Amino acid sequence: MCNKVRDLAVNGVCAVIISYNPGDYLISNVRALRSQVDEIIVVDNGSGGDSRNILDTVSKVEGVKVSYNNANLGIAAALNIGVKFAMDAGYKWVATFDQDSKVTPGFISSMFSAYESCKYKDLVAIISPVYYDPAIGKYCSFGRGKRNPATSFIEVETTMTSGNLIPIHIFSKVGLFDEAFFIDYVDHEFCLRCLASGFKIIESQRSVLYHRLGEPVQHKFLWKHLIVTNHNPLRRYYNTRNRIVVWERYFLVKPGWVIRDVISLVKEMLKIVLYERDVAKKIFFIIKGTYHGFIGKLGKYP
Repeated sequence: MCNKVRDLAVNGVCAVIISYNPGDYLISNVRALRSQVDEIIVVDNGSGGDSRNILDTVSKVEGVKVSYNNANLGIAAALNIGVKFAMDAGYKWVATFDQDSKVTPGFISSMFSAYESCKYKDLVAIISPVYYDPAIGKYCSFGRGKRNPATSFIEVETTMTSGNLIPIHIFSKVGLFDEAFFIDYVDHEFCLRCLASGFKIIESQRSVLYHRLGEPVQHKFLWKHLIVTNHNPLRRYYNTRNRIVVWERYFLVKPGWVIRDVISLVKEMLKIVLYERDVAKKIFFIIKGTYHGFIGKLGKYP
């Protein structure tokens, strides 16, 4: 690792992990990450039962703090708690993670390597990784094509929150995560807001994050293999509602992205009808989410 990358990697990185009723995997995920960052804050959204014991175990790891919320405040609010902690502590970088995401060796360093190879560093708002889902054995890139480890990074329009590395000053330029979304599309809304402010998002092609999307199952349809996520009805509500709000906000900023996302929703609905359980209930929540999206009714579902 070159000196510049080494200096960046040890110069104030605070990792923020959002948890909600985590399993034992959180302990190993925290330990895998701990040596790669300066400090970790786990923001818990009202977990109970055995999960509290797991969180207590995590809190005993040196350099790890756990912030306990009494209720589920949502992904965005929990992320903002972590970001504010990093700001107040004087960190220069924030790395955001879901509880079930696990870094590979050298993950943070390779993220900084991608950043260092970028000629327009001042415009970079987010450095994201490539995702690998062990449940289906596939890589996921948010670029238009497949992962290309022969190159350091590519530009993308949006990405998931987990595994992102963000310069702390970006939040003073574009604001924090939108808490009205509660869950789902918090990541895409923030990405599009960054793009609307003139910033760029790069995806490190050599940084791999192990991350599972829902309860994925592969199905064969004609000559294609389809991946079905099996999200529950309430997640379908949030996903649809927040999607529509994002479309309305950013159509003029990224019309192509919005059109592709509309097509993606149609495809997801077809997969729900063909392959998922609780179809009627999921369609009902999708319709309700559509209505609430158009009238701008946000926040936590009643």
